[in-house]
Amino acid sequence: MTAPRLPELTADTILARNPCGDGRSDQMRTLNAQYRRERWTALEILSLDEVPAEDRLWVCLHDSALPNAVLRRFAVEIAADAMRRTGWTDPRSWAALDAALAYERGEISAAARDAAGNAAGDAAWAAARDAAGDAAWDAAGAAAGDAAWAAAWAAARDAAGNAAWAAAWAAARDAEIRLLRQITLRWLDGEDVLAGGPWATAEKRTGTND
Repeated sequence: MTAPRLPELTADTILARNPCGDGRSDQMRTLNAQYRRERWTALEILSLDEVPAEDRLWVCLHDSALPNAVLRRFAVEIAADAMRRTGWTDPRSWAALDAALAYERGEISAAARDAAGNAAGDAAWAAARDAAGDAAWDAAGAAAGDAAWAAAWAAARDAAGNAAWAAAWAAARDAEIRLLRQITLRWLDGEDVLAGGPWATAEKRTGTND
């Protein structure tokens, strides 16, 4: 059996995605010269501490950089952590995360997944997008912007409307990079990263938020 491998990215493949900001081409070519390389994996890019965390996330949270299973697990864990940190305990939201992963594993239909996402509700979604418009929300959403991704994020929508959560999200990019590295390494070790529900959040899965 072939061991899992990450794709390799070049400056040209990254620039083809039209990154925002001036001087991106020069920045990437400077990194190539500094490290004497022209091809990068997501793990190598995530380790570039001299590059802003948001930029590293933008590059790596894309299906050209990481496998779908890693992107899906990352989305669920970000949503679960947001709910955990804000005390969001509505069981419908947790059920939507469980359903998103179950769908990816082929255990439920798209209709069942979407029903769980709809039940979680979409209150404060627009406000949340404004408040939390960083790479872990925007680029990750673009990386897998289909119904399965939307269902995973439906669980976080109400929690995202919480001002305390939005502030915590803005300060959490380094933690997001550590999480993304962890999931990627587990995938490279052959682990089924889609197995089970959200990691290490079971203590917050009771109660109801109105």
